[in-house]
Amino acid sequence: MRAIRRAWTRLANSLRPSSHEAGLQREIESHIEMLADEYVRQGMSPADAARAARVKFGSVESLKETYRDERRLPFFDVLGQDLRYAFRGMRRSPGFAIVAMLSLAIGIGANTAIFSVVNGVLLRALPYKETGRLFAVREAIVNPDLASSPANPLHIREWKKQCPSLESVAAVRLTAFGLLANGEAEQIQGARVDPELFAALGLEPRLGRTFGPDEAQPGKELVVILADSLWRRRFGADPGVVGRSIDLTGQSYMVVGHSAAAVPAAVRGQPAAVLESAERA
Repeated sequence: MRAIRRAWTRLANSLRPSSHEAGLQREIESHIEMLADEYVRQGMSPADAARAARVKFGSVESLKETYRDERRLPFFDVLGQDLRYAFRGMRRSPGFAIVAMLSLAIGIGANTAIFSVVNGVLLRALPYKETGRLFAVREAIVNPDLASSPANPLHIREWKKQCPSLESVAAVRLTAFGLLANGEAEQIQGARVDPELFAALGLEPRLGRTFGPDEAQPGKELVVILADSLWRRRFGADPGVVGRSIDLTGQSYMVVGHSAAAVPAAVRGQPAAVLESAERA
């Protein structure tokens, strides 16, 4: 408790320096006057006594600095001096100050954006099971104008058949959908995925189920899993939406589940849709 009281007192003194400075100056002057009176009683003239008292007392400014270090927080004193100097400089050269602030804002913004990308892509772990065993695959092509392209669906089919080292292969394709719900139309981002995707990522829906193996076949692909953001924003987090049909780009899709996790954009995929949950992996 003593340490807390001391810290609070030092903070309060730093935030209200003027009153303490005035009191300190008065206390120093009173000590010097008392010392001068003592010299006068010893037979010295008032002028000589005052001069001798000041010499005996020592440096007033050094004493003030010691007091400030003990009774206040030097960091706030230095910060206040820097801010006052900065505001004076801004008043003298407003044009230079504006250019400097814009340069700092651009530099900080660029660094923040770069760090956000690096953090999301390299540092932050993906929200899936056994992420060290997950790979996003694209195909290298001969065309020098393009570094890579989405994987060919026929190649994906052959990988599933002929690559025993791959435990599971699932395709994903980012797709825009036109959603018509509750009388409001909206363009939303989604993804067409292979039914095996959720098993490959180790994901379980929060409500409902994942896609069945036969739902990648033509005529059976009009099923959809809603992402958490869309489920809450457009359907009011209503669990009863599972099992109902919604209008996507003029077609009726059956909602079979709701997933709280995002789906990565990896390779070109099959029918069936996951809405508003596609992210770059």
